Amino acid sequence: MPSEDRYIVFNYEEVYKALRMRSIAQDEELPPSGIVRDIILTHPNKDVITIKLHIEGSDPLDLEFTREFFALSLVFFCQGNNIPIPRAGSKELTINDGKIVMHIKLG
Repeated sequence: MPSEDRYIVFNYEEVYKALRMRSIAQDEELPPSGIVRDIILTHPNKDVITIKLHIEGSDPLDLEFTREFFALSLVFFCQGNNIPIPRAGSKELTINDGKIVMHIKLG
């Protein structure tokens, strides 16, 4: 049976926009305005993803999001930008060269 792999690559600015959009949609507190300097995907058994945010004029800030909220934010971003995401298939997030990569395996 054939299989298919898809890769969707997000830069840090897109990730940040996705998190802000999802926060608005979920009626949750917005992350403060700033520039994402780093994203740390924790060990797969952990349910937290840390974003290091630089806010002009203050110390860097660590924001934590659940894996589910983080992943759904990226899916939400794709839907808003007409990037098709299949419901089926396993999805995995990794960091590669300062970008978040969503790998979708079908079949």
